[in-house]
Amino acid sequence: MMSTPAIVQTRQAFPSAKITLFISKTIYPLFQNYEYVDNFLIYQGGYKGFISDIIKMRTLKPDLVLMFHSNGPMDIPSAILSGAKYNFKDFKK
Repeated sequence: MMSTPAIVQTRQAFPSAKITLFISKTIYPLFQNYEYVDNFLIYQGGYKGFISDIIKMRTLKPDLVLMFHSNGPMDIPSAILSGAKYNFKDFKK
């Protein structure tokens, strides 16, 4: 939920971008009809389904991965293995 303003701002800055939200199945119902997102890639969390999630991400051919409030240990490896040209993560503590 903390990411919603950033998603809105991303959509406003890049109105023609195709935005896919990589999201937990437990949170997905909250975003199901979210108008600022074009697609959803639902993951199980942790190591379960990691390889299939990476394959799904790579088929999307992302240009950019933005990690908002991501959780380890799979967040950074997922972003790197997605095949995106650019990866950004907020490392504030």
